[in-house]
Parts: sequence; structure tokens; C-alpha cells
Amino acid sequence: MEYTELDEDGQVAEVQKLVPGLLSQYGVEASSVENVNHSFNSSFKVTSTSGDEYALRINLGSYRRRMKSLAEIRG
Repeated sequence: MEYTELDEDGQVAEVQKLVPGLLSQYGVEASSVENVNHSFNSSFKVTSTSGDEYALRINLGSYRRRMKSLAEIRG
């Protein structure tokens, strides 16, 4: 089944599979991950094993060039 054919819960479950790998790139290990919004972006509340809280936003529908995305991150 294609991603676009999944219902919202199915889409969130697929996107959430990306979270551990993304967090590991920043040295963060999650004790909990909660989706708080799923639309053009999928936003997660992440609590690390050390108790720190983070917001993780995964852009789902944009075809931006790398430099524009980096500019958003560095803001």
C-alpha cells in the first residue's frame, strides 16, 4: 500500500519509523515519542532518556532544495 493510501494513523506510524534514526544523528535516545500534529509536517514531542524534551518536525510535502532547508534549521 502506498503512503498516500494510508489513513492518518498509518501515515504517522510510517513517519515515526524515521524518528530513531534522525535522533541518533544528534546523539539523542528517546524514551518516548508522541505525535502532536500530522499534516503538511509531522511534529513529535520527544522525551530523551535523560529527561530532556525536544520537538521534532518532519517536513512531508515540500520539495525544497538543501540550502533552503538548512536556512530554516539554522534560522
